[in-house]
Amino acid sequence: MNLRTFLLLLKQSWLDALIDRGETYIQLIAWFIHFTVYLYLWIAIFGDHAQIGAYTLPSILTYFFIIQVFRNLVFSHVGFIISGDIRNGDMVNMLTKPTSLFPHYYALELGRNSVRFLLSLISNVLTLFIFYSFFDFSSMHINYILLGMLALLPAHFINFCMTSIIGALAFWITDASRLIFFYFAFATLASGWIIPIDLFPAPLDSILMATPFPYTFYFPIKLIQGLLTTQEIIYGFAVQLGYCIVLGMLFRIEIKRGLKRFEGVGR
Repeated sequence: MNLRTFLLLLKQSWLDALIDRGETYIQLIAWFIHFTVYLYLWIAIFGDHAQIGAYTLPSILTYFFIIQVFRNLVFSHVGFIISGDIRNGDMVNMLTKPTSLFPHYYALELGRNSVRFLLSLISNVLTLFIFYSFFDFSSMHINYILLGMLALLPAHFINFCMTSIIGALAFWITDASRLIFFYFAFATLASGWIIPIDLFPAPLDSILMATPFPYTFYFPIKLIQGLLTTQEIIYGFAVQLGYCIVLGMLFRIEIKRGLKRFEGVGR
């Protein structure tokens, strides 16, 4: 697939993501409500405690706010699309076109996520304006912010590959949607989305850090906050790169083998 085709798919994905305006408006409200719930939850958890683990109340609220800002950019739902295309036979239509499945699905996912991210900024700016006094940005520096945003790219690719691999299991089990929901439930916990990894008891925190999940949210967010050492930053990027290569290869192998048994008739 050449760059022009990739950009055309990206554009089509942007337009598709903007079709349902009602869903867009609901999401804007939901993002604000979501952080408000986190705010009062952690206020209750801290109670009279000034610090829990390495976190003060402002620092942990800042952590979750940054997650909320970037989660739509990082999280991937492409597995549902792949599973549906296999189940319904729609993948035949793509196989007859001069495009490759991997960049095709990546362009669709990148387009949808970028639209969701840009729209979520409206709600997140409002959240920042209302709850600014609850945050602690003192440790953040422009260099860490840029490095953290760079780390979001492999973070998204890891999520993309993980959900794609599960969605492509539909070649063998017909419908992989339930497995994707299970993956979402586990990933939100193991990635540091709900609880920062360093608040997990030992040795569970070390076990989780050996998986790809913390490098989708926990590592980039801690990097943006400026709370990682140089050694931890280098190690984190190396692990991200390793998982990107391994998961990308696994997805390609899975697609190649799955197509050998694919019997969809398409439209």
